[in-house]
Amino acid sequence: MRKRLLPFGVIGLSILLTLAGGCGAPTVRTTPAAVPPTSRLTVWYADARLKAEFHPRVTAWANRTAAAVVAAESADADVLIIPAADLGQVADGGGLLPVSEVVSGEASAYQWNGLLRVYQTILSQWGMTEYAVPLAGEGWVAVYRADLLKEPPFVKAFTDQHRRDPLPVRTWEDLGEVAAARNTFTGKPSLPPLPADPDAVLTAVCQVAACYDRSPATDRGEIEDFRRGRSFLTSADTGKPRIDAPGFAEAFKWFADTNRFRPPEPGDPIDALVNGTAVAAVVPVADLLRLPIDPATGAIEARFVLGGVPGSQAYFDPKGERRAVGSANVVPYFAGTGLVGVVRKTAAHPDVCWRLLGELGGPNGSALAIGPPLGGGPLRSTHVTDDSRVWGQYRLDPAKTATLREVMRQYTAGGSNPAIGLRTPDRKAVAEVIAKQVRQAVAGKADAAVKQAAADWAELDAKVPEGTRKAWRKKTTGAQ
Repeated sequence: MRKRLLPFGVIGLSILLTLAGGCGAPTVRTTPAAVPPTSRLTVWYADARLKAEFHPRVTAWANRTAAAVVAAESADADVLIIPAADLGQVADGGGLLPVSEVVSGEASAYQWNGLLRVYQTILSQWGMTEYAVPLAGEGWVAVYRADLLKEPPFVKAFTDQHRRDPLPVRTWEDLGEVAAARNTFTGKPSLPPLPADPDAVLTAVCQVAACYDRSPATDRGEIEDFRRGRSFLTSADTGKPRIDAPGFAEAFKWFADTNRFRPPEPGDPIDALVNGTAVAAVVPVADLLRLPIDPATGAIEARFVLGGVPGSQAYFDPKGERRAVGSANVVPYFAGTGLVGVVRKTAAHPDVCWRLLGELGGPNGSALAIGPPLGGGPLRSTHVTDDSRVWGQYRLDPAKTATLREVMRQYTAGGSNPAIGLRTPDRKAVAEVIAKQVRQAVAGKADAAVKQAAADWAELDAKVPEGTRKAWRKKTTGAQ
């Protein structure tokens, strides 16, 4: 039986694989287990992009093992490949099999104990049961226009006012100051527009709120903070929404205060970075693949530099008291954009399904998910070691590759203190409610918008039977 929890650490195994992107990565080569030749599996992909990227790998595995695999047209399939945030919706109703020892056992080539802790103990679970096999991680990175932020006249104007350089940016407060200064200097927008997608708006707000809502990770407070991470948007005790908690109110206020530095209409952060209407943006690591390439070097253009997701200069304790921190309070927020695989109870050959998922998410498969075309983030402890070479797939020069690896290490280092996004079946409806009120907040009505978001969410809750709603909230926090 495998251990349920491991410290955030490194597996002492070091073998190299030459990836399709031309980079080495830790790997374990195994001989595919034989499967019955009559095994026929159906696999459903949550969207066309996942089908395009995963089904060729599924087909290659099927050819090696003599299984027959068909891409299903509906979610009524043996295996489903979905975003981690959708686990609650799929698991609700009890139609999934718990993860098999074929994948999670200590002898498995999948190496479950090599997963980062947040995937071992939260994002694979619904209730206290592991139903999902993690296949690809998520990661977030700040991108800056160094050419604009290092212009000598701008640097002088900024340092005269703030007594520091514009870069590096360590906190959301720092970012607000840089955006304000650049807007004053040019008279043009300096931050990207809010995205049109409600999920993306919710993520943006939660990335700020996490830093104000959560205390810095400490050994003493680790267990308590870890439980709170599971219940970031809702209370672990009551199951009620926490959108009106002080940390979220601070995030709404930050967006309201910085709104005058953004274009008025929704848009794409990467487009804004490229055309210079934004000097900074926090984006999923996959979006690095969309930045322009310098044909002379084959790497992303030098004008773009990377940094970690900002932290905050303070946080609110459980009593709602504001507490200053000595340095940036960086709390990672996991929106659930990583990928997982699940197996339905109706599958005729469940062991074969688990073997397929073990192949897709094991050391080799998860390394292939990083970089093009999927653009995944770190999933395993080996992905964030000093000698990890998987980040070379992101078309960065050597110095930026090292920066990206460090950013991803820092992003996952808060694994004992994460903030987790909604995974309940109503999460899409909740995201729309919150995104609507964020847009009200940026129109200068932050306090009223927070109160209205809480009221609108309560109205949504009233449409769901109380027992069902409470069960969802308990299961998303790791309780039965």
